[in-house]
Amino acid sequence: MANASQPSSITVPIFNGENYDYWSAKMKTYFCFQDCWDVVEEGYTTPADTSALTAAQKKELKENKLKDSKALFTLQQAVTDAIFPRILGSKSAKEAWDTLKEEFQGSDKVNPVNQYAIRNGWTSNGSALTPATVGPFRPACLLHHTKVVRSAVNP
Repeated sequence: MANASQPSSITVPIFNGENYDYWSAKMKTYFCFQDCWDVVEEGYTTPADTSALTAAQKKELKENKLKDSKALFTLQQAVTDAIFPRILGSKSAKEAWDTLKEEFQGSDKVNPVNQYAIRNGWTSNGSALTPATVGPFRPACLLHHTKVVRSAVNP
């Protein structure tokens, strides 16, 4: 019999760079179901000196670390390979969540650029665009994509 808190029939929604609002709403529900939303939304702190903690505080800290690891793993599984590099260096679920939120829940002018870039295998790196996939680098192609993205932002 499957564990009640982790049924095998539930799939995690996959984020591909489009419809962030829908994906994030589904993920919030999933994290609430998994009892992890508090560490995703608020994070948690580890005291510098844990030797002074009571047994109950140590237990709570251990539970928070487990929830955070579970939530970070889930977030890593819930994004496509094109999105994953953005959260690769995240040390906590909150950091990964906030990174995705900051990039994809922006103004209406930002989101179409991100969506265009992701659909075409490019990632935004500041003001420059770089290839997201391994392959031959073609400066002319990069220049064309940069012009197309700029025209999408400033019609």
